[in-house]
Amino acid sequence: MELSTLNISENCSVLYNVVITDNAAKQIILLSNRDFNIKGIRLKVSHSGCAGLIYKMDVVKVLIESDLSFCHMGATLYVSLSDIEFINGIKVDYVINEFSSMFTFNNPKASRFCGCGKSFNI
Repeated sequence: MELSTLNISENCSVLYNVVITDNAAKQIILLSNRDFNIKGIRLKVSHSGCAGLIYKMDVVKVLIESDLSFCHMGATLYVSLSDIEFINGIKVDYVINEFSSMFTFNNPKASRFCGCGKSFNI
């Protein structure tokens, strides 16, 4: 099965829809395993780029109590309450092709994109 949004047994948020694909989960686990202090990956939104907003990912070493967590296959993605309005409904994937590998974000609420595809707006 490719998609998993909610997993109550892993104590993840059930109020929002954030989908982590199997490939994204595997990559999050690989990144998290680099250091035993890493708890998961934080997905956040910053004001930047031609269209106004960009996604950023950082490792999480210190948990923030108000963060929402989304889990799949043992991988945890953290999102702050202040960013959830931009991230709710997103599908996070990890794509590998012959030239590069990267996380991709498919957000059905995004209405405008810059020419290079890095920034968006809702």
